[in-house]
Amino acid sequence: MSPATAIDLIADSSAGPTVLKNRAQVVVDTLSGADQPGTFDIAGLSKDLDLALRWARSGGKTLPLSEVVKASYEKARAAGLGRFDGASLTRMLLDGS
Repeated sequence: MSPATAIDLIADSSAGPTVLKNRAQVVVDTLSGADQPGTFDIAGLSKDLDLALRWARSGGKTLPLSEVVKASYEKARAAGLGRFDGASLTRMLLDGS
């Protein structure tokens, strides 16, 4: 299934988030291989997730799933995707990088 078809199906469903409807073309272009500059890029997402993880640890909590996501963000940043839209992370993971 093409990225455009997948995004249309998700965006047009009752569970489709408005943000996806508004950003559909960015996501389609990214999943098709054209990374887009992010207004809130992977580096920013990674920074905020790191802050949340540190806050949780300060309260004696662990967030294992969030730790895995953080590792994916770091892998994307190491691959040079830090300044790109979060959809680039999805493309990287789908490509098996």
